[in-house]
Amino acid sequence: MVEPEAKQEATTQSVFPLNGVKHSIIVPPSSAVPAFHGKHSESPTQFLIRVQEYAESVHAWDRPTLLNGISQFFRDSALEWYCQLRMSHRRPQTWTEFTDVFLAQFNSPVRKAKQEQEWHECKQKEDETINEFLVRLRALWKEQKPKETEADLTS
Repeated sequence: MVEPEAKQEATTQSVFPLNGVKHSIIVPPSSAVPAFHGKHSESPTQFLIRVQEYAESVHAWDRPTLLNGISQFFRDSALEWYCQLRMSHRRPQTWTEFTDVFLAQFNSPVRKAKQEQEWHECKQKEDETINEFLVRLRALWKEQKPKETEADLTS
């Protein structure tokens, strides 16, 4: 006789009383957790933006806390790279140092050249709204010119 599998349902919301006040804790779905594998198809800059947003909004982490927990967001070759950094005692001590080392490792010259070409050839597509185009343009711009501000883009 085969017993039916028990389905486990993820709890998305729990209520805990604290000082007589009920507080909700929202647990996001696991698909919302950013992960970086170190593949050429992944955008390291977009990953950094997503992981900072996730850490701040879900865990209320500041940058030093995120730096200490960053390895949990790595998979495959990215995790191997990070483990090698730790084992060689070259782990960055600040978030800024980390982002510099991370981008140097995963933003390859080929990827940079491809982005540069996309940046220079970026035009609004026929079936693309102006808002969709601006989102795409800003994403390219952030990859190409990470140190520039919005004022630099419009000047």
